[in-house]
Amino acid sequence: MSIDTTSDYHMHTRYSDGSGKINEMARAAVAAGLRQITVTDHMPLPFATYYAMEHEQIHSYRREIAAAQKQFDGQLKIGRGLEAEYISEFRPWIKEISEMGWDQLLCSIHHLPGGGKLHLVNGSLEEFTRLIEHHDNDGEKLCRNYYQTLQEGFSTGLFQIAGHLDIIKKFNAKNI
Repeated sequence: MSIDTTSDYHMHTRYSDGSGKINEMARAAVAAGLRQITVTDHMPLPFATYYAMEHEQIHSYRREIAAAQKQFDGQLKIGRGLEAEYISEFRPWIKEISEMGWDQLLCSIHHLPGGGKLHLVNGSLEEFTRLIEHHDNDGEKLCRNYYQTLQEGFSTGLFQIAGHLDIIKKFNAKNI
């Protein structure tokens, strides 16, 4: 098995928590020798967050990707994608967005429930601390929940790629 070093399927632009425009990302990909990219900004969520695109932006996002596909035709294959945050209670929301037609949908777990609310897995150390407390300070229990949630996401048949397989260890300095 070899690793494809000429493709990137996980890229964020100004539409979510990145800073570049789609055509700037494509230009940089060509300069770096890539042959294929998929732009995968964070999908809109049904609640306020600092990192996901707004639902109203989805159509301009798709148009901007289409424009870059034309601009870089013959130089770079550009896929239209989203990084979907799988949260079980929002399956209908995710399904509706997935049905818009995407080349790639990444399944990522950024939130897990605990104590009646959602906690960011990769937000701040304080948020992670509350999350692990809701898992009885048991790192294995938290990891099982994380990967079971990821498996549940893939069982929907909506996703092609897993994102952030190891994000759960971001704040694990104590190896719990």
